Amino acid sequence: MTNKTRKTFLGIALAVLILSCSVLVVFAVSDGINNQDAAMENTVTPQPEEAPITFKSIDEYDVKPQAKPGSKAEKILLDVLSRKNMTERDVTKYNNTPEDIKELTYDQAREKQHYYYDLWEKALEQNKMSIAESVALLDKSEYYKWYADAIAVEQDLVEVLRDDLLRRATSTRFERKFYFLDDPEFVETALPEDVRREINAVAWCDFIIKVTEDWVVAQDVEGANKQVEQLRRIDYLSCYYNDGAISYRHSDTSYFTGLLEKYNSGVPLDDIIFW
Repeated sequence: MTNKTRKTFLGIALAVLILSCSVLVVFAVSDGINNQDAAMENTVTPQPEEAPITFKSIDEYDVKPQAKPGSKAEKILLDVLSRKNMTERDVTKYNNTPEDIKELTYDQAREKQHYYYDLWEKALEQNKMSIAESVALLDKSEYYKWYADAIAVEQDLVEVLRDDLLRRATSTRFERKFYFLDDPEFVETALPEDVRREINAVAWCDFIIKVTEDWVVAQDVEGANKQVEQLRRIDYLSCYYNDGAISYRHSDTSYFTGLLEKYNSGVPLDDIIFW
């Protein structure tokens, strides 16, 4: 609008009218955008749900767990299979268990395991038994332990897997350090990939030890089963790294040392460990 036009009454009135209409349009558009934003905020985008963990029946196992049909052992076994998937190692332990032990519940088997182990320790301290007697007592304790480990479910299974991983990682770490990395002759004379293998193995053990020591058993079945899957992934990777594409021998040390660094910085475990 020109200066000349602004001087006329008609021009002023027209300007006021245009300005008023513009403001109305701006408010209308702004209100429409706000309403659209509000509608988008109120629209919940459905998130894909995790597939529930499914449990196999006896017939679906390549190596089938064996219990006498119609027995108490079979009832216990079927209950176990409705709450977890047995690994091949579980099935082997279960099938090697004497039939009378298979009729015990998890808690009963643990009680027997500790009972015979305590007898063995006391007899050992008193030095009043032969080697054969000592082995027999320890074997009894181990039978009950293997059976209990095989039928452990949910929170009990988390404890079993966690303790087993911690025990093996602690033992492996000590051996790798003591026999290799702490031996100056090995470090000086070994091939670079052999030194790298030991550094990576120790770093992986450090990661396992930290994770398993921090682990808190879930208070619900779903959470416990999730932890079981994660622990089994870690267990699987422990074997895979020995002879896989990502191996102790050939991988850069930053990969393995980085696992613990990520975990300590708060990165979720699912984003650190992969199949």
